[in-house]
Amino acid sequence: MIKRTTKGVLNPTFVSILILFIVSLCLQFVQIQNKNLYLGYDWIFHYNRFYDAAQQIKEGNFQYFISMYGFSQSGRIINAVYGPMFAYFNGLLLLICGSWLKYQLLTNFLITFFSAVSMFFLLKKNEVRTFVSILLAVTFSTLNIVQSWTFNQTLHSWSSVLLPIGLLAATRLLKEDNRWESTLFLAFAVTLSMQTHVLTSLFLVILLSIFFVVGVCTLSNKLNLIKSVVIAAIITIFMTANVWYPLIETNFENIMNPPFLNYDFDSAATQISLFKLPAHITIVVLSLFVLQFIVVLFIKTNLLNRLVTILGFFFFIASTKLFPWNEIIEKIPSISIIQLPSRFLGLAIVLIILGVGLSIEEGISKKMKVQTIVLYSLLLIIMISGISQHFIASEKRVAIWNSDSVIAKDKTTIITTEDPTVLRDSFKKTSPLITPLTLFLKPTSDYVPLKNKNLIGNLAFHPYFEYRKAIFDNKLNSKIKKTIEHKKLVFRWHNDSAKKQTLPVFVYKRTQIYLNGKLLDNKNVEKNEIGALIVDGKKGKNVLIVKYKASFLFYYLLVVAVFSWIGFTGVGIKLIKTKKDT
Repeated sequence: MIKRTTKGVLNPTFVSILILFIVSLCLQFVQIQNKNLYLGYDWIFHYNRFYDAAQQIKEGNFQYFISMYGFSQSGRIINAVYGPMFAYFNGLLLLICGSWLKYQLLTNFLITFFSAVSMFFLLKKNEVRTFVSILLAVTFSTLNIVQSWTFNQTLHSWSSVLLPIGLLAATRLLKEDNRWESTLFLAFAVTLSMQTHVLTSLFLVILLSIFFVVGVCTLSNKLNLIKSVVIAAIITIFMTANVWYPLIETNFENIMNPPFLNYDFDSAATQISLFKLPAHITIVVLSLFVLQFIVVLFIKTNLLNRLVTILGFFFFIASTKLFPWNEIIEKIPSISIIQLPSRFLGLAIVLIILGVGLSIEEGISKKMKVQTIVLYSLLLIIMISGISQHFIASEKRVAIWNSDSVIAKDKTTIITTEDPTVLRDSFKKTSPLITPLTLFLKPTSDYVPLKNKNLIGNLAFHPYFEYRKAIFDNKLNSKIKKTIEHKKLVFRWHNDSAKKQTLPVFVYKRTQIYLNGKLLDNKNVEKNEIGALIVDGKKGKNVLIVKYKASFLFYYLLVVAVFSWIGFTGVGIKLIKTKKDT
């Protein structure tokens, strides 16, 4: 039913969202027309995650920790420490879609639409007029920080949906408004980011901390603000218990191989490439920063605009070589967990777009027609340029799909066949979802259990190579039959003689191993450097059963998180109804 105002006029918010919906759908035109997939450098990793979650849902065989379907059924821990609820959400979408093409089309549309909507509401809630909010929201949705999921399947692109929500929560910290609403919204923003991408939540907490300090310095009721933030933090802790506890438990009990540690931030800094697509900084991104810089020179800005502009330019510099990251890392090596300074660019862009919206609102409030026309024209040109660049990048990805390589290869990707037709056909609906995951392999070694901590940062140790040798190039692969039985991963193979063998399965502290009916003592289980199991296989038939015994405390905190979400949702619905009634 179409929403109308009391005077019979269409609700402007509904119309705006409808426009964003239509534009987001149109941005998928090239892929819909060509029925191709965009496969970048992260698709193998994340599609294995989501396939594992999808099969768990499909078969009702839930295993929160180890992978029993994806990642070559190697029993490695990924989803439990890497956005667990987001993984199950995508697994459900994959099951609903039934094919990788439909799944990719849907998620590409969702990230485009939700990023536009979250930016639109960030602008509208900060009193930027509707037309300007729509133009900036569409522009934002076309940028590489959003579309990197579309073209490369990088998970941090989903921060483009989360950061505007988080920034909206931050701006509310500077207002003397309904603290209960602000408290719940703050808890929701941080919780959503932690359930999706933990590093994004770290950036968000940094941003919120800055706004909190400014709020304490400027608001009259400082105690009310402090109480609100403390309560929001407590709510968030309860609602994210299923995220932070597995991270603590698995890292405390195992020597987990971290995601790659980058000690040369200069090589990974943001590069300006105005016409090479897709790219971090294009002419569109640069235009937004230049426009904001010029506008603030000629208008008197308010506190919020000054704050987001200063922070926007600061994080922009932090994403480039201009910031002395390498010198800082020499003194504080733990900062290398950020991996890529270019990730600060997303935060900078979200801040600057809000600044542009606020500046334009202040700039046209004087009713100067010429000035208004110029500003609107500039925004339209920037938006159209963003849309145009998106279509150019899409066409380039179509060319890759139709080439012999099919995907945007990197040096670590292993393709098991040279026939491009076979590779493309593996993604068709008639092929099982697992098929492309067996043709394209990538030895991403994040979170595998290392033998000792000295291997971390050891230049002579190559985890990708060790992973490939233990899992992909394992001689037992042709002999082993893998099945899932009663929430257990079962390996069956036949030996011509008794011998010591490395099996393609990882063993963590809480992994339970049964070899030929006998439970092995985990403390004495032999593993190689990367945590792959080594056993004495007997002559004849061998059966290995793998399962993971999670701690009682994990199940307790999982229940706490679920009930916290239920309680939070109930309170939120009640507040919304109360607000409507008043």
